[in-house]
Amino acid sequence: MQEITHHTPIFEILIFVCIAALLIPAHHKIEHWLIEKLVHRVQSSQLTHDSTQTSSTENTNNLKAETDQKAPNKTTLLESKKPRK
Repeated sequence: MQEITHHTPIFEILIFVCIAALLIPAHHKIEHWLIEKLVHRVQSSQLTHDSTQTSSTENTNNLKAETDQKAPNKTTLLESKKPRK
């Protein structure tokens, strides 16, 4: 890079801007892809766990009611990072 820019600040800044223009969109696409994969994995593991669970739906509903009363309505990290459609 020294031979191209000869340490000229304007050329170095332009090169860094070009690199950033490639890295930032790639970072966001990779981030959304990874979050989607993790959410899918968690949801599929919950489905398999729920199908093998032998407790009645009344116990599950009672547990949900207790946790809803204790904790206010908060979004989790995965819910806040869901990709927009």
